[in-house]
Amino acid sequence: MGKTKCEGCGRQTPSFEIVEYGSMENGYKQLCRRCFNSEAAAAAGLKDFEHVEFDPIRLKDSGGKVHEFHFRTFLFGTGVALDAFELRKGAPAGGSGANGVSRT
Repeated sequence: MGKTKCEGCGRQTPSFEIVEYGSMENGYKQLCRRCFNSEAAAAAGLKDFEHVEFDPIRLKDSGGKVHEFHFRTFLFGTGVALDAFELRKGAPAGGSGANGVSRT
C-alpha cells in the first residue's frame, strides 16, 4: 500500500485516503480526509463541523476467514457520506451500496 503526504497536515497517508481538492483556476492539492473535510466545511461556512473517525472492524465469515472493514467520512454540501469497504491487499474492495458508498 502506497502512502502520500497530505499537503494540509503533512502526514503520510495511505494513497486511497487522499482527495484531490481545488479548482482549475487555483490548482489542486492532495489532502487526507480530515483536511479535506476541514476545507470543505470552511468553504461551506460550517463553523462547528466535527470530523468523525471510525475504527476498523474485523468479522469472520462462515468459513472462518477474517475480513477487515474500514470506514471513511466525506463532507459534501450539507451532508456527510459514509464509505464502508473491505481492505484487500492494501486497497479498498467491495463495500456497501453501489461503488462502496452509503450516504446518510
